[in-house]
Amino acid sequence: MRKREDINYPTAQIDSIEPDKKREIVNDLLNLHSMGKPETDADVKERIEKYFEYCKISGLRPCVESMAIALGVSRQTLWRWRTGVNCSRERQEMISNALTTIAAYITQAMLQGQVNVVCGIFLLKNWFSYIDSAPDVIEDNGQHMPGRSRADLLGIEDAVPEENAEPDF
Repeated sequence: MRKREDINYPTAQIDSIEPDKKREIVNDLLNLHSMGKPETDADVKERIEKYFEYCKISGLRPCVESMAIALGVSRQTLWRWRTGVNCSRERQEMISNALTTIAAYITQAMLQGQVNVVCGIFLLKNWFSYIDSAPDVIEDNGQHMPGRSRADLLGIEDAVPEENAEPDF
């Protein structure tokens, strides 16, 4: 029979966290939760600053979920605030800047080889709506050339009628 730590499925890794590390993480999250919910925009600003300071001191990795815990709200509330729903423009900007800081942290950790690239890309796509895209301009030997349209790539450019063409009925 295989040992639990030899099993290679996603939840097996979280089960293999050392007990001391589990206690440390839970303790950090409870400390963040105990801060309560800030009331005013000034309170939110102060809480975000305390949150990032706490992450620096404790070694807790900044993420959307732990920031939500520090603010006493759900992840969904953070996303609503980021788009300006049920909050002031000032709060929207604070939340947007804080979330951008978290995205930049993940990006820098990835670029510095501290986070697996696949994991980093997954987080950026799922938390921050990053998408795969192709450039509009292709560079070939230092020469800029116009990229090919989706229609060109699919070979359907001939299927699009010319602007001044007579209808073919």
